[in-house]
Amino acid sequence: MPRKLGIDNTQYQHQFTRRWFLNRNYPTFVEYILPKYKSQPTFYFEIGVFEGMSPVSMMQPVLLHPKSKAVATDPHLATRKLNGETMEDVRSRAIHNIKPYADKCKLFRFNSIEIMRKMHDRGGFAGVKKDTLDLAMIDGDHTDLAAWSDARMVLPLLKPGGWMLWDDVENDKAKKNHVKDG
Repeated sequence: MPRKLGIDNTQYQHQFTRRWFLNRNYPTFVEYILPKYKSQPTFYFEIGVFEGMSPVSMMQPVLLHPKSKAVATDPHLATRKLNGETMEDVRSRAIHNIKPYADKCKLFRFNSIEIMRKMHDRGGFAGVKKDTLDLAMIDGDHTDLAAWSDARMVLPLLKPGGWMLWDDVENDKAKKNHVKDG
């Protein structure tokens, strides 16, 4: 019997407080990403994991091939909306949520610029270097310049034909200097 798509929480007791990824992005992942990547070895990189829902959603139905792996980064710093203590709780949930996949998914506490500088160095970082990524998700700083900078630095890390994805391109309300402007 085929497994239902979405996050299987019966075995791991994930701790998600928000369902943004499942509510907004998951249908697109099922339509475009799942058919392309689920049956082949895939190297995935994600900037901005929050509680880890997006990497977990990738690990369960998409990155099932034994040679698939993921690298994720988030500085988990205070924002305009969330203070430092709240972000430490968010980080704790991210670590808990990604832990069942620790053999395939590595979570780092870096901002995107610092981790990608390491990836662009001669030896790369965490297995990521030029032309190694199949798929990358940019969901970090949601300002136009940050999204543009992240995309610019991820592009050389993608294999030819690799896919780069962005979160929060379209929102309920138009925002100035936001991801789409980048």
